[in-house]
Order: sequence, then structure tokens, then C-alpha cells
Amino acid sequence: MFLNVRQPPFDDIRVRRAVNLAVDRAKLVELYGGPQVAAPTCQIVPPAFSGFAPYCPYTANPSRGGGWTAPDLERARGLVAASGRAGAPVTVDVGADVLGRPGPYFVSLLRDLGFRARLRVTPADVDYFGEIGRPGSRKQMGVFGWAADYLSASILLDAPFACRARGDARTANVSHLCDTGLDAAIRKARAAAPEDAPAAWAAVDRRVVNLAPVVPLVNGRLSVFVSKRVGNVTSHPTYQTLLDQMWVR
Repeated sequence: MFLNVRQPPFDDIRVRRAVNLAVDRAKLVELYGGPQVAAPTCQIVPPAFSGFAPYCPYTANPSRGGGWTAPDLERARGLVAASGRAGAPVTVDVGADVLGRPGPYFVSLLRDLGFRARLRVTPADVDYFGEIGRPGSRKQMGVFGWAADYLSASILLDAPFACRARGDARTANVSHLCDTGLDAAIRKARAAAPEDAPAAWAAVDRRVVNLAPVVPLVNGRLSVFVSKRVGNVTSHPTYQTLLDQMWVR
């Protein structure tokens, strides 16, 4: 879920962190089809990628492995109270297809946190991503997803979170985040030697999580159904099932 950092109430980092703390990612896993096809996450870089280091500051009872365990509503409500933004109106934007799944859940969650939330569904014949990606968009919050076209943390962290270049007609940074420290960390990671790049991108990932311009929900998992006569089923993080590696008896 993107949170527009230039629009109230998400211009306050305490509100953004509160939503991250309050969300029940286990419910979202079920909403997306269950643990066979989705895994909860608090961060942007997924486990299969170089630069992944488990990190989740938005959980109750932190696990030794650094993953999400449960929502922390007490801390979330405390942050909302401290922000003074309780009672603010929030419109949750979703698409008309699968992008609409989390919408009603987040409307309910925001109401529990004290906001006046409502759902807005973009019709199927309207380009949802074009709408939320318009420069200067005032949409407060909505569903967003990102898939890597090659196996690098840079594709997941640069375009969706770096400061947008002027003149762009459309942006992947739908949260409208522009943090000079984050941009500096991205430049450092891009310039890092191969042996130093994973740690540098992990630092970028942590900074994005701490700035909370989005609410990471789930990483997709691939389920493959094959005959008992098929062997050596191999999957790639971006190219999925590698057919040339399989054999049939």
C-alpha cells in the first residue's frame, strides 16, 4: 500500500509508521491466497535477492530471525495519538480487479485507528496505475505492487523511492517521497564494488522501511503443479519455472 507523504495525514511519519505497525499481515496472506502463494513482509527486498537482510521494526514480539510476527496495535494507536491526526479523512484507492482485495481491510483498519476512511474503486476501463502515478497526484493511499524484471535490489528500490526527475509525465514513486539521505544511499549502492553492494542495498532497504512511504504486505510465492513423472523442477526468482531444467520419465 502506498502512502502519499505529501498529503495529510501521511505527511506525518508517525501516522505512516502506525499503519505499518497495525496491519495484520497474516490476514493479508490469507487474502492473497494463503501461505502457499504469499509470505508476509515488512520490507521491499525479498529473500531471494542479493541485498536482502531481514528487517521488521513494525511487529509485536520481534522474532530472532528478524521477520514479522504480529500487529502491534498499542504502539500504533500511541503514534496516532501523538501525531494529533486522529479523525482525519482518508480515501483508500484500489483497482477494480485483484488490486481491490486489500481495500476493505484497510478501510476497516484505518477506522480502528481513528481515521474517517472510505474506499474508492477505479473502474476497469481507467488506467489505475496511470492515475496514481500522475505527478502531483493527491491520492492519499492505495494498492501498489512492484515486480523485478532482473535479479537486482536496485530495480526494487530506485525507481519507486528515489526523488522523481523533473518533467516526468508519470512516476513509479507513487508515494511522492523525496529524501536526500535516501538518494545519497542509492547513489552509494550503485557505485559500490560488487562485494560491497549487498550491504549497501540492504542499508537502502532499511532506510525505506524506516521512512515508511509504503506498507509492505506480502511477497508472492510460486506454486508449480507437475506430474509424478516430472523431475528436477527448478524455479528462478524472476523467470519462474525453468522448463529446460526439467525432465519427464
